[in-house]
Amino acid sequence: MNRLNTSGALVATTVSALLATGVAHAHHGVTAHYDLKQPMVLDGTVVEFEARNPHSVLHLDVTDANGETARWHCEMHGTTILRRLNVTAETLPPGTQIHIDGFPHRRDAHGCYFDVGTLADGRTIELGFLTGEQAARAGKDADKGRIFGTWIRKDFAVSQTVRRNFDVPLTPAGQAAHNAYDPIRDDPTLHCSPVSQIRVWGMATQPTVISRNGGDVLIRHEWMDVRRSIDLPPYGGVSARPAVLGHSRGEWQGDTLVITTVGFTAGVLSQFVENFAGRDSTGVLHSDQMTFTETLAVDPQNDELVLNWTVDDPGYFTQPFSGSQRLVRSDLEIQPYNCVPEQH
Repeated sequence: MNRLNTSGALVATTVSALLATGVAHAHHGVTAHYDLKQPMVLDGTVVEFEARNPHSVLHLDVTDANGETARWHCEMHGTTILRRLNVTAETLPPGTQIHIDGFPHRRDAHGCYFDVGTLADGRTIELGFLTGEQAARAGKDADKGRIFGTWIRKDFAVSQTVRRNFDVPLTPAGQAAHNAYDPIRDDPTLHCSPVSQIRVWGMATQPTVISRNGGDVLIRHEWMDVRRSIDLPPYGGVSARPAVLGHSRGEWQGDTLVITTVGFTAGVLSQFVENFAGRDSTGVLHSDQMTFTETLAVDPQNDELVLNWTVDDPGYFTQPFSGSQRLVRSDLEIQPYNCVPEQH
């Protein structure tokens, strides 16, 4: 489990285990920016801990074997996740001596990805990759069997699901769009975009709250401060202005909520995947013709939220494709995300 370890024991997830389980990326694609096949170590002095979303950065001075000192920059989880792991500015004040196990940046000779840090007093800060399952928390009795409440993704291993479900044929227009996409330059999260419903639902450790909003349903995701109002009958007018997350209408089928969303801008479904469309790494894009359908229902056997989604996009894909995931109830409260645009 990721945590600040006060016992002094170094607990780290190995790269080989991660690759064996197929967890090939975290955040917006760690492998796009960092070489996970080349573990590295750094010993340095903290200059600044830049706590922000979607990624925090630890700046430190590192002196090499020749006595030369250089300023390094190590990427970490966003501040929302770090606070939940009890990692704050007080944990890493300027002057702190730290040993870092991490991975080198592919294009910055003084950049790294922070995996595990060991402080001078023996404490360890283990961030690493989020794998395994989120423990369910008790929900309100009144919400059991219903989709309402606070939820968090159960399964953290996202990339294999993404890769499998997106491996469908492209239209010529879809192929051209994918060929033009650069997962480094064109990553929407650099501009604090929520990317897509798939990305929003897929954020491990960041909660989602589903509630009633008058006669409609409101879905709030902590990721990028997303608020989605699901219009229920009698329907109001549909906005003609395209949007990144489109415009959603829902209907109840028993206790199952079916959401149909249209009116998208052409954009990105998943900004970084591997081994898709014959390329080692790329994004999965969609056109403005996409219809995105979600069904939300509670599994009565374990009170887990089951999300099924289908993409029907004749502009970029020759056939519809689908995916699913499960969420468990959580006692976390949504925190302000306050994304800060970043550049690589």
